[in-house]
Amino acid sequence: LDGLVGQCGGMERIRSTPLPIVYVSHLRSYLLIALLLMPFVFEQSWLWGTIPTVALVSVAFLGVESAASECESPFQLRPNHLKMEAFCHALFENVSQILVDSLDDARHNPHPPETTNGENVHYKRAASMREM
Repeated sequence: LDGLVGQCGGMERIRSTPLPIVYVSHLRSYLLIALLLMPFVFEQSWLWGTIPTVALVSVAFLGVESAASECESPFQLRPNHLKMEAFCHALFENVSQILVDSLDDARHNPHPPETTNGENVHYKRAASMREM
């Protein structure tokens, strides 16, 4: 349970900590200046090839910038973002099932079942949940 609370706290910190606006504006300004100066820098060596080359490089760099801004806040309600409601529902169902199984086993067998190497079955199941 402590691990689950720790993970929820970590996701909450990610959600509530955006990149500073100065950092984002600096990166965008530098990217635009570099893309605008690129045709002038490479015009003499690439000639007419400068136009398609700069267009392809611009699409690539602006695509990376767009992906970075989408990944900045992954828990919003947008099509490309993480489906936290479904994740939380599945997690709730898994934890509920583990608790129900533990209570049923405790009622029917006061001694916890052991595996072949002496570990508790419920402890192993909880450990495998943490690895997910």
